[in-house]
Amino acid sequence: MRKGQWKVIVLFIMPAFVVYGVFMVYPYIRAFYIGLTDWRGVSTQMSFVGLK
Repeated sequence: MRKGQWKVIVLFIMPAFVVYGVFMVYPYIRAFYIGLTDWRGVSTQMSFVGLK
């Protein structure tokens, strides 16, 4: 590979990783966190209860 080709590769692959992270990874992490709370989905209050 040529010296400057890594920058081009990263430039083209990075948007795919960002989109994947925003639409796949973040929702899974957020859902796991919400599952560990007693949030009912209507109120804004959310208290952490863990694995009770």
